[in-house]
Amino acid sequence: MEPNKTIRWKTIWKKTRKSHIIAGDYCLSYIKNKITEAPKDTMGIFCFEKREYAEEWKNENSEITIIKVKTFGKGKSPQKIADTTCTKGLIMWYENTKKIKDTYIVPGTICYPAVMPLE
Repeated sequence: MEPNKTIRWKTIWKKTRKSHIIAGDYCLSYIKNKITEAPKDTMGIFCFEKREYAEEWKNENSEITIIKVKTFGKGKSPQKIADTTCTKGLIMWYENTKKIKDTYIVPGTICYPAVMPLE
């Protein structure tokens, strides 16, 4: 997969460098200069178009850090996301069972098939 010239922003846990919202099978690790790919059949890896949007999502949480990432593949702006972060709930949401509610999207959210942390 060829990288884009696009740089985006990603929020992760400082201590573990893992996804800070998603849990279980969908929780990914973000290692500097190593490509992280989204799980198959998902919306992709959630990023932000501007650092300001990532700051809004972080909401002054000192345990979360914002990193710059290089993107791979075509970005998609989701219209809705699942109102859950556990593996079982996300699977049901992706299967569109209607048992999991949709929730609001932070402006500037964009998803990619893969990213590479630059820091």
